[in-house]
Amino acid sequence: MVSIVTAFWGDKYSVDDLKKLPIDYCFSDREIPGVKTLPLDMSYKHTWKKMTLFDKRLNLGDCLFLDIDLIIQGDIQKLIDYYYNSHKPYHPDKVLLTHVHWFDNQKMKNNKGTYISCNVNSGVFAFDNSKCNHIYNELIKYKNRLEMLFEGTDKWFYHKHKEWYEFWPDKYISHYKFNYENYDKNEAIILSKNGNANGRNKK
Repeated sequence: MVSIVTAFWGDKYSVDDLKKLPIDYCFSDREIPGVKTLPLDMSYKHTWKKMTLFDKRLNLGDCLFLDIDLIIQGDIQKLIDYYYNSHKPYHPDKVLLTHVHWFDNQKMKNNKGTYISCNVNSGVFAFDNSKCNHIYNELIKYKNRLEMLFEGTDKWFYHKHKEWYEFWPDKYISHYKFNYENYDKNEAIILSKNGNANGRNKK
């Protein structure tokens, strides 16, 4: 069984935003009425907080994580089925992350050719908590250095640990503003709001 989870902290989003998600429980810095809540480690900056869910001591089992700002317009069960049938049997120690296929790779570089962004997004990810403790171990070992070198977890995965993840099929997750190639956002299960300033539209 896959548990659908999220993380909620700060004041950027409201409890009403949170309750739009079909979650089983929420990791948070507070108790939320009507929502099964578990404590979130607030000692980490920004999106690094989400990575504490890889701590196997939490005994989470299989999880599907959803960011609060997502637009869900399709059947989440299709994601769960893909995780069980096409991912976990072959790569149980890898995370399923979102491929930012709506970005133009050239716009991800500055004028010196250096990457300033990445094609990885952790707004929707699935994992087996019992098999991914290596991610948590590196997080706690190099916490201060990682938070200094990388703006967030997505760039850490992209630049340092491509062996730790695979992507969802592009057709499942798209951008709320852009279509690209053969992927119609209206047919996606989930719409992301990631990187909405530099997308590309080929439809």
